[in-house]
Amino acid sequence: MPTPTVIDLSGDPKRLRRERLVRGAFWGAAVASVLLSVLIVLSLVEEAWGFLIGVEWSSLWEIGWFPRRGLFDLRTIVVATLLVAGIAMLVAAPLGLGAAIYLSEYASVRARRILKPILEILAGIPSVVLGYFALTWISPNLIQPIFDSDV
Repeated sequence: MPTPTVIDLSGDPKRLRRERLVRGAFWGAAVASVLLSVLIVLSLVEEAWGFLIGVEWSSLWEIGWFPRRGLFDLRTIVVATLLVAGIAMLVAAPLGLGAAIYLSEYASVRARRILKPILEILAGIPSVVLGYFALTWISPNLIQPIFDSDV
């Protein structure tokens, strides 16, 4: 029995139905992705707007961070953000480079076959999700019992 060609399959109703279903699934995934991105941006804008409405603009230019009085200075916000990002890069850059060098140069084929997909999946998880997980699970269940404090 000869293999069917593209011309033979072009009018096949089963194939057309399956193709429409797959095209619809891809379209739905694309729309869901865009909607989720828009919702994330709107949520961030809403939170930022609430902060900007609740804080006196003049307090942003003063020096001092007094959240109980509602006084926040912009310099502290920027410096803290840069400090956290810098520390994160100091930790992540050597670990990432080390993992990449190990996988490409030293790992056995079996180790590479196991570790590479795991790292690719971890790379796809947004850092905000990992931070939320750390805040809600790791901190209360692992950090607080070890250090006996309210972190």
